[in-house]
Amino acid sequence: MGKGAQNYMVGRRSFIAGATCAMAALLLSTASAAVSLAAGASVGGVGEGLREEATPELDMSMTSQEAGYPVNRRQGPPYYVEGVMNLHNAHFGETYRYPFRDGYGNYDGRILSSLDWVFRCNYDQAYLSMDLWVVELLNYVSKHLGDPLIRIHSGYRTPGYNAMLRRRSEGVARNSLHMYGQAIDFSVPGLPIRKVCQVAMLARNRMGYGGIGYYPSAGFIHLDSGRHRTWAG
Repeated sequence: MGKGAQNYMVGRRSFIAGATCAMAALLLSTASAAVSLAAGASVGGVGEGLREEATPELDMSMTSQEAGYPVNRRQGPPYYVEGVMNLHNAHFGETYRYPFRDGYGNYDGRILSSLDWVFRCNYDQAYLSMDLWVVELLNYVSKHLGDPLIRIHSGYRTPGYNAMLRRRSEGVARNSLHMYGQAIDFSVPGLPIRKVCQVAMLARNRMGYGGIGYYPSAGFIHLDSGRHRTWAG
């Protein structure tokens, strides 16, 4: 083999070795970042904020879609468990069992309409199509708790009702996700609110989205389909 060929082979080996080392370093860095991200997402302790929801300020003249709120989504997130819940509306006293989705991911439109009515506004009984992402998140919480009775304290709120609540309490967010059908306040009769909160955070972390508000004095958990965040009130 000539000298030029030998230099070529040495250079080629050096290039391959360098590229291999660089690729290994990149993979190691990416894996470390993923582990750190997963660890951070799984911690999610209570007490990161004190308001109802850390939603951004928005121009109320904008449509909900323009403001960044994907309202009335009728295509749910990937389903992991059976779609059925036992719900009790604490304000109106109704109790029903809702099989809203089969095991193949097919939603029942009639049942979803009934769910919308259960989550109606406490003030004037107005309702809209609830975001399926928050419905599925609540369902996942229910499954982790063994399908108990879920008591609904608040679902949809009209803007007027939300403004009324804000006048009574500074803890009510101006742009509450309740106004977009993306938030539910609930409790589970017979279970400590702290345990319900822990299970809600577990479900939220596994689903990969959602806000959790912990309200022990009021006796309920806030659940929404917004970004990943946790707070106590």
